[in-house]
Amino acid sequence: MVAIAIATVSVALFLHYESRESGHRGARRAPPGAALDEPQPASLRALPTPAPIGDEAPRLRAGAGRAETALADAAPLVSATAASQPLPSASAAVAVPGAAALTAPAASAPGSAVIEARRVPAAALAAWLKPGMCSISTEASGARERVMTSFQLTDSGEGGKLYLDPRLPPEAAPLVLGYLQQAEATIARRMNLSVTRPVTFVYADKQLMKAAACINDEAVAFYDGSLHVVAGRSDVLESVLHEYTHHVLFGSGLWGPVWAQEGIAMNVAGERWWRDQRLLRTLLDRPFSLDDMEHAIPYKLTPQQAVSFYVQSALTVDCLLRTRSWNLRQMYDVLRAGSHADSISYELPELAQASFLSGCVASLAR
Repeated sequence: MVAIAIATVSVALFLHYESRESGHRGARRAPPGAALDEPQPASLRALPTPAPIGDEAPRLRAGAGRAETALADAAPLVSATAASQPLPSASAAVAVPGAAALTAPAASAPGSAVIEARRVPAAALAAWLKPGMCSISTEASGARERVMTSFQLTDSGEGGKLYLDPRLPPEAAPLVLGYLQQAEATIARRMNLSVTRPVTFVYADKQLMKAAACINDEAVAFYDGSLHVVAGRSDVLESVLHEYTHHVLFGSGLWGPVWAQEGIAMNVAGERWWRDQRLLRTLLDRPFSLDDMEHAIPYKLTPQQAVSFYVQSALTVDCLLRTRSWNLRQMYDVLRAGSHADSISYELPELAQASFLSGCVASLAR
């Protein structure tokens, strides 16, 4: 009976997904790489149609092997160079609690133009915490309700609620709960941050997860205020670590910029696949603009664009940690200090320098 029930739900969700796809792409054909429910930034809309990558599509934010195969021969698929961005003003020394003062790059010469700090409006990332990352909440809410009704609920009190796909074996629940506990402990140790555990949905396959969300076809985990993962994969712990980091950052008041969200999550998860030289060379050919790195949500980009976005995010965070001698908590404190209800402001002038990314890549080899 359980098998029949979940099969019925799977078919219903698949039909819901197909009808939603047809409605969006029939009435309003999305450009390559666009999200199901909203347009991309202008700099992304101008990109050429990505070459198909078939069965070797990378598992986003995971194993280097698949990402290497997918990107080795791919043409650059990202937006205009960071060199096109204006240079922001230099920051004064930043005092971090419990650490020595950190000195930013020297200020501009007297008489030079003073550039405002970078500002990221909260509205630009509003879709991130809507059900399924859909800009129109009702798109995913119906499918989410059907999943919650059909999945098996494990309520562990302070340990959080876990909705388990009934196609999964019973031992999947304690396994995922163990991963959540490990993620919680890792972030507490590395960043001294802790928040209430999220509601977690565990799927037997990514097709059912995708049916209840507005994300790209290759994502196998995402965070939208709840944590969503596909079980039965060798990299599920990495997925939980990555997505749980998003939960903690959002829950502790740091919701942007996106490059920091993704780069910090990749660092916590111990992801190193992005260091592949072929991926880095592809990125340097045409990196994302700083505007796009602040606003774009990679789960809603094409798989190829998302891989490059993750590479640039990880590289940026890694480079800042090394050049400013920060740990993750110090980076969090500096960014969190500029976070407000309607926007986040920060001053990291090196990010807008034309040589920043190439210098970061060169320093990896040393």
